[in-house]
Amino acid sequence: MRYTITNQHINFFLEHGFIDFEDVFTEKEKKALYIEANGLKEDISSSDLYKKGRDLWRTNSIFKSFAFKKSLAKIASELTSINSLRLAFDQLYFADQLFSENDSLGSYFSFKRLACMVLIQANETDFSKNTLFSNSPLGCTFIQPYKALSLEDLQKPGSVTYMLGFCPVKTLYVKNELDPNTHFLKQFGYTFGDFLLDEYHPIIS
Repeated sequence: MRYTITNQHINFFLEHGFIDFEDVFTEKEKKALYIEANGLKEDISSSDLYKKGRDLWRTNSIFKSFAFKKSLAKIASELTSINSLRLAFDQLYFADQLFSENDSLGSYFSFKRLACMVLIQANETDFSKNTLFSNSPLGCTFIQPYKALSLEDLQKPGSVTYMLGFCPVKTLYVKNELDPNTHFLKQFGYTFGDFLLDEYHPIIS
């Protein structure tokens, strides 16, 4: 579904730090995401799940289809009033208690600085009990990366969350000890203090 972002949407996002939208995906898309996410959980040891869950779009076509979904970047762009946004990262999160209950998610990633994050539930659950996530199985939530939010939904047993991070075109890669993957981008030739490049962090909107 294509959304028209209104001033009401923007004001809610700025005031509360998040906003959810229903029916952003098709049932086919969400089913494919469930299968890929849970397959990853079965194939990787629990101690490596978070590290192996970074930038899955680089090697997996299902995750790439979500990360490159222009409608998501367009909504993020309109909510933040930033015309062009890069894909900074994707991250699959398996409720491993890395984050505190009330926290800002952006503080756990090695970028300066993120513009908007998108949270997509990647497991089947009772969506009616959500507080942060969309109450629609086909929806998602856009959040301000540096606003402290209640992250209870992310920590529920069995919860699987697929996260996308969008950033302005001129964004730096920085060292962040809170990020278990802070050295991840060095494999692409980056060093701390480098600007992100189109080749490795494409502009989506």
